[in-house]
Amino acid sequence: MSWLRGLSIRTRITLGTVVVALILSVVAGALLELDVESIVRDTTVRLLAADSAPFEAAIRKNPTDPQLAVGEGQLVAIIRPNRVTVLSDLPDSLRDVYRQLRSFHEAPRSVNHDGRQFLVRNERVWTPQGTWHVIAARSLEPGNLVLSQLRLTLVVGVIVLFVIFGAASWILSGAALRPVARMRRQAQLLDLQDRLGGAALPVGPARDELAALALTLNGFLARNRKLVDRERQMILDASHELRTPLAILSAQLDEVSAAVRRGKDPQILVERTRSTTRRLSLLTTNLLELSQLEAGGGAATSTWARLSLETSAAIDRARILGQSRRVLVDFDVADVTADNEYSVADSSFGRLIDNLLANAITAAPDGSTVSLELRQDESALVLTVADQGRGMPEEFMAIALDRFTRPDGARQRDSGGSGLGLAIVAAIVSAAGGSTQLINGSPGFTFCVRLPAIGVGDLRD
Repeated sequence: MSWLRGLSIRTRITLGTVVVALILSVVAGALLELDVESIVRDTTVRLLAADSAPFEAAIRKNPTDPQLAVGEGQLVAIIRPNRVTVLSDLPDSLRDVYRQLRSFHEAPRSVNHDGRQFLVRNERVWTPQGTWHVIAARSLEPGNLVLSQLRLTLVVGVIVLFVIFGAASWILSGAALRPVARMRRQAQLLDLQDRLGGAALPVGPARDELAALALTLNGFLARNRKLVDRERQMILDASHELRTPLAILSAQLDEVSAAVRRGKDPQILVERTRSTTRRLSLLTTNLLELSQLEAGGGAATSTWARLSLETSAAIDRARILGQSRRVLVDFDVADVTADNEYSVADSSFGRLIDNLLANAITAAPDGSTVSLELRQDESALVLTVADQGRGMPEEFMAIALDRFTRPDGARQRDSGGSGLGLAIVAAIVSAAGGSTQLINGSPGFTFCVRLPAIGVGDLRD
């Protein structure tokens, strides 16, 4: 059946419909023929009984000398008990088989003789003088002629139905698949139309399977457009963000080269160059990590116990970071018995905390405190990081999780980060199916993360 794969859907639908119609027509025609044949035979049997009835009654009334007379169109033979034929209107072709006919019982039988077919009924009439035989016959040729005409009519009808079903199926399937053709033509134009402002597949007025398919594909296209737009924007942002440090690095290398030519000590310039290189390396690392997170890479699960340990390690790293400005990092990890599982890797959760604490320490005043709280309820893990800084501008909070955004809008990189820290946090939380909340205090700022549990365990196990 591999040849069917080379046919169009419309052709396959038409062929399937025609084959089903042909099978149903043949079965219906065969059943109709059997039914008509049964009706013709039953009618012939009743006529034979009607032909025999007057003679049987006459013999029973007067067994010695019955008054017998053959009506028009009757084929009857009356045989006495002594095997003498009293009356016979049977065709000559049947008179040669009297002995065979007398052996018949009452049930009619078909007899073929000299190319002619008859239905014969032999009725035995019991009298004191002996057994009479009343033999009645009916030609089956009229019934056979009716059946032949019926077969011809059925064959012609099947052919007509075959053609009608084929044409109707071809037309209806074409009409049903016309929206698919429009969708295909529209899909061919999507690339050009996307460059002109976006497009979608046409959705018909009917709420059928094709409309549902168009809606599903439109949703798929919309998601792909968002991904493509995000990638394009990320490339543009990355190009813009990398251009400045690369230019600075190039200028610093020129300064080092000039210092060497003048015989000056380039050590200070080399340290600056290293600092720029480290900043550039961190930026590219963050971009790579963010791209992997948004692509769905690194999917893993961790338990509450493992995430608690990772939190402790992140606190130690943050305390080292805050020492230069005397920022105290305090934390509170709730003591629980349920060891639930979450859709986040230990390392990703640690990176999330590192970024939140680094932002909080940067925003916190010297000598202040940054606090972290980690707790677990029946359905989720809740992480809260709060500082005592000036908070975040309200107008900036809507885009705080976007790439390369900072609340001051400055382009300087010496005092501010690359604008990827909170974007990485948002990507980690999104991959884990969680949610974020940004809250301005008075003073201070609080960042809240909620990760849903995917499995429930018990620390006592």
